[in-house]
Amino acid sequence: MFTRKQLMRVPKEYGLLAHQTYFEELVNANGGFKAFSIPFSIEEVKEALESGDIYLNTLPLEKWDRAQVFMRVSRKTLDDRSENRSMATLNCMLKAAARLRYESIKFMDDHLQIVHVS
Repeated sequence: MFTRKQLMRVPKEYGLLAHQTYFEELVNANGGFKAFSIPFSIEEVKEALESGDIYLNTLPLEKWDRAQVFMRVSRKTLDDRSENRSMATLNCMLKAAARLRYESIKFMDDHLQIVHVS
């Protein structure tokens, strides 16, 4: 676990990886991606990610913002990281949850294809 202050000190060339890891940790500390109401279908997230939109910015911000109403985030997990419950933080958590869901499904799909080929 690392804090917001540590995240901000990561060298620029590692910034994206550190950012994703930081928010994935927050998602996992709050029940994992299944605990989040991701406002987009897996197909929409897959299309965005596979087209190169690693930030999921092609998906409308308004939908990410509205989904925050349904989020249950432990104050302790935020406080432990010196993080606040801002719209930006919650959006980053939702996007991390969406990426984790995509990666989980992709892993299962890849695994099932390997099993069928064998």
